[in-house]
Amino acid sequence: MQNYQMEFQAQLEKTSLSWAIRATDGGNYYATKLAIIKPGPLPNAGLIRYAVVNGKETGRTQVSVPFTLERGVDYRIRMSVQDDQFLTYINGKLIGNISEKRLSRGGIGFFGDSNDPQKVAWVKVSERDSRSEEHTSELQSQSTISYAVF
Repeated sequence: MQNYQMEFQAQLEKTSLSWAIRATDGGNYYATKLAIIKPGPLPNAGLIRYAVVNGKETGRTQVSVPFTLERGVDYRIRMSVQDDQFLTYINGKLIGNISEKRLSRGGIGFFGDSNDPQKVAWVKVSERDSRSEEHTSELQSQSTISYAVF
């Protein structure tokens, strides 16, 4: 896939939600992580992004997110992928915009490690091809995901 929208609802069990876009395999994808940066009641969240190309992480960035993340709370995440532009929305609010050209195609996925599980309730992917047609796929699950690519 090249141009698409990924939307999902998930919960942090410990410190983060992690997903991938433009994934061709476990060694080539764009990673995004919504994470608790510092525990406490004040805004504590960060949006971390980086590319993994040929198995090597590059270009890690982190921006503050103006709200507090909580464990066990549902968050609705939407990623809009259009050519080299990537928009990230949390609960309907735009929190990040980045431009990246290294990976031009690929699917979506979730990743994490056994020490930081996350629960994904559902996933919806709408692909837009060059003729502006939209194709939609949905997955519903209540399981904890450690790694998956669609």
